[in-house]
Amino acid sequence: ANFSTVFPGWYTGRSIHIHFTVNIAGKAYITSQLYFQDTLTEELLLEPDYKARGKRDTTNKNDRTLGSTPLDQVLLATAKRADGVLHAWKVLSIKS
Repeated sequence: ANFSTVFPGWYTGRSIHIHFTVNIAGKAYITSQLYFQDTLTEELLLEPDYKARGKRDTTNKNDRTLGSTPLDQVLLATAKRADGVLHAWKVLSIKS
């Protein structure tokens, strides 16, 4: 699946993340969340539109939902283009 969006905002007690649902044959199979590296998030939060909101209170390390989930399973890979566009991706394998 491919989609375009803006870098998400955040809310109290949660690290910045994106929700997703995998549908198989029209039925929701799994719903989960993917996260960005904290170093990338800190860099992007210096941009004026995000900086105006103030400092976030939660990183990946202290996100209450992540708990003991290994970060390599839920972190997005990213690459920034020279024009400022950020590409983020994750390859998921789903066993039925």
